[in-house]
Amino acid sequence: MMLITVPIFFPLAHQMGFDLIWYGLFVLMTIEMAGTTPPFGLLLYVMLGVAPKGTTLFQVAGAAFPFLKGFGSGNIVARFAKDGSMFTGGTNRGWGSHGKKPFSFQRVNWTGKVPFEIHEMHARHDGFELTFTHPADPASLTDTTKYLMEAYTYIYQKGYGSPVVDKSTPKITAAIPGKDGRSVRLVVEGLIKGHVHELHTPAIRQKGKDHPLLHPVAYYTLNEIPSK
Repeated sequence: MMLITVPIFFPLAHQMGFDLIWYGLFVLMTIEMAGTTPPFGLLLYVMLGVAPKGTTLFQVAGAAFPFLKGFGSGNIVARFAKDGSMFTGGTNRGWGSHGKKPFSFQRVNWTGKVPFEIHEMHARHDGFELTFTHPADPASLTDTTKYLMEAYTYIYQKGYGSPVVDKSTPKITAAIPGKDGRSVRLVVEGLIKGHVHELHTPAIRQKGKDHPLLHPVAYYTLNEIPSK
């Protein structure tokens, strides 16, 4: 990729007055992101090579969580500074974004405090398992009526984009908290292989503080349903 693109864009960047060191960093980060995302994520195959035997490519990546809101445009590159802050640049040209500015360059400063969040989401043969960044109140984890789940997919087609199709509502029949409050096992009826499973957890609270999750939603593309 570098051999094809750099000889074309390097002279243009130089002519437009870009700092060539920063341009080189931008190229490397862009290629790294391209290597971990569709349509052909080469680095996903690298990760597959070091995964446990029997792991499939579809199992390498699955869960996704919201990060932050309020960016001016659609973020396409991010870099952490030595002080822990994050610089991000974006554009909304070519795709939709919540931020309506055509371009943006912003800095995010971390407070040093880890928020109460969903840390991981793992697929299980009968549902999902969530882990948290801080212990949760066990009482807020056990009520299955406080969880909302929806499953859906998109049309794989030549044209860009797709409406949401094949919606269904899987039923959460049991919620089993971990002993330390840092996890919960959700037993789900109606899992659909290949569909996105969108989970809302508005009632979960942090133990001892009654704080809700900063982002009470998670998404899991269930490319494979694990065996028992």
